[in-house]
Amino acid sequence: MADIDIDEIQEIIRKEEEAKNPNLKSKRKHSGSRSHDRSSSERNKHKKYKVHKMRGDSFEEDDFKNKIKRQEEALQRQIEEAKKQAEEAQREDCTVQCIRVHLNATERDIYSFFVKANVGKVRDVRVIKDTKTGKSKGVAYVEFYTPESVLLAMALTNQPLLGLPMIIQASQAEINRQAQATKYRQEQQKKTTKRHENMKIYIYGLTSENDVRQVFSPFGEIELIELPRDPYSGKSKKVAFVTFCRRRDAKAAIKEMDGYKVKSTRLEVREAKENESEYYRDMGPDLDLEEKGFTIGSGRSRAALIRELNRGKEETNDLLVKQSDLNAASNCILLNNLFDPTSVDLEKEPHFYREIEDQVLDICEEVGKVDKVWVDTKSQGNVWVKFSKDSIKGAQKAQEMMNNRFFDEREIRASFIPEKIYNAKVPE
Repeated sequence: MADIDIDEIQEIIRKEEEAKNPNLKSKRKHSGSRSHDRSSSERNKHKKYKVHKMRGDSFEEDDFKNKIKRQEEALQRQIEEAKKQAEEAQREDCTVQCIRVHLNATERDIYSFFVKANVGKVRDVRVIKDTKTGKSKGVAYVEFYTPESVLLAMALTNQPLLGLPMIIQASQAEINRQAQATKYRQEQQKKTTKRHENMKIYIYGLTSENDVRQVFSPFGEIELIELPRDPYSGKSKKVAFVTFCRRRDAKAAIKEMDGYKVKSTRLEVREAKENESEYYRDMGPDLDLEEKGFTIGSGRSRAALIRELNRGKEETNDLLVKQSDLNAASNCILLNNLFDPTSVDLEKEPHFYREIEDQVLDICEEVGKVDKVWVDTKSQGNVWVKFSKDSIKGAQKAQEMMNNRFFDEREIRASFIPEKIYNAKVPE
């Protein structure tokens, strides 16, 4: 039996159908053409897809290269900025600050002064001038090439320039760097947390760091105290800035201490404005003899200068008398440094703070009637003690007895606190 060829049979059937119906042949021809067009279109479409895909790969590769390039450029900018900061820091270390400079002294006069003294090669001289009047503020900065020149230049302090002794001291480079570091930490803290961020307050009326710390440390942990001084006379500008670690502590200090009267001085306490402390730190002296009717360089102006400086001393002494009111006896005392909170293990010693409270109470009750003892568990070892109002002498004895006393190998500091501050800090 012969093999059957299926293709031949299908071809015979097709021809017979076309013979019976001639239109069928033209339809099949047209259908074949459309099928050919369709397959051709699909091939072209596939080719286009391939082209686009290749172009897409090229675009992705270009984007990747551009991204790498941008990262390299950013890194290079960071490196250049770091080099610039290092160079500026090095130049600041080679700079001295001259205060009490004769108001008629020019940069050339100052340059000649140091060149004649043979302290080293001078790189730059800059006299600080008032932006409104253009007059010298009596302050100048002199930059040398080596740190050794700074030491030699500082030895020339009190040497006269145009008849006026000049004070020469190291520049505020380190202080400025600390301020910048503090500002950086503040910015970082603002990024990491909003609820517990620090806060800086402005204070008018206190002139010493001890007084500022004594009055405001009870409200919470202090990060930084800034006391701007007049660079010409060295006297306080009666302004202080305190940065609290926690915003709520700063707000409590503002609420309780704004308007608080220290003898005849009423404190002004508010939130510091942005860059306000830097403004006070960089601000030149307030003394302007020409505006007071004195001729620069005359004997009269020198006498006026001496009177101004002496008046500053009198004001300082007067303020010291006023500040002594801060240390006045009170029925409330604050004990610092009684314990180290980082070493407290409440699992092993669950009654640790209660034992501290009981021990302090036992000691204080020996000298007077005690209303309350409160241990601040969130502080650096602070314990607050309030005696009854008729037992101020007892508070005095307790302060004398506890101050500089050693408790568990820790030296205690005891100071009087106004009752208003105690009530603001200690919960009822």
